[in-house]
Amino acid sequence: MYFNNSLIASRLNGFSFFRRLTGSEYYPDLACPWVHVKDVVEAHIRAFETPSANGRYPLGERVLHFTDILKILHESYPSLKLPDK
Repeated sequence: MYFNNSLIASRLNGFSFFRRLTGSEYYPDLACPWVHVKDVVEAHIRAFETPSANGRYPLGERVLHFTDILKILHESYPSLKLPDK
């Protein structure tokens, strides 16, 4: 998974996903798919350039549980108050 540290650090509180995590005592017990934004851009370009493309195309590079996501965030931003249980 790719994180642009300066982008996330400057916009962390702006994303509702992260806003729900900061200051919370608990994190949800679920996993969700993640995809790099560059892969989303490439998929949009390919869909635009392919005449037969129609409908929806779900994207996901990997599925991560919230414990994995929080581990990455704790390592990248140790001063950020995030749930640990």
